[in-house]
Amino acid sequence: MLSPLLFLIYFDNVMQSIDKTDFKTEIFGYADDVAQTKTSRTELEITMKKWDQELTKAGLKLSYSKTEYMKVGKQPEDNTTIVNGHELKKTTSFTYLGSKLTSHKFLEEEINNSIAKFTKNLCALYPLLKKYT
Repeated sequence: MLSPLLFLIYFDNVMQSIDKTDFKTEIFGYADDVAQTKTSRTELEITMKKWDQELTKAGLKLSYSKTEYMKVGKQPEDNTTIVNGHELKKTTSFTYLGSKLTSHKFLEEEINNSIAKFTKNLCALYPLLKKYT
């Protein structure tokens, strides 16, 4: 149980270093999963380089094969994003802490999934609820 706690303390220092960049950075972290928001490709590329530098200083390594980015907005994007010679994979959806985010309908799909799960569970509980009411 101590290992995850030590990792979080160690990793928190890396996240604080990233947060001190010139760009407004929203970093969402849970264990070793991290999501961040950027307003431009340039900001993303610069911040990803900073992530790589800070992780390397801490003796950790950025996994480019697991790193993805998602463009949210109306304008299509044809350019690729390259950080330290690695092309980042573009995705149209990802799940973070159990919530699915998409580039085109953002949270609409997640809300619909939650409603469907609630309805399914309510139907399963209905006989029990009916018995005791």
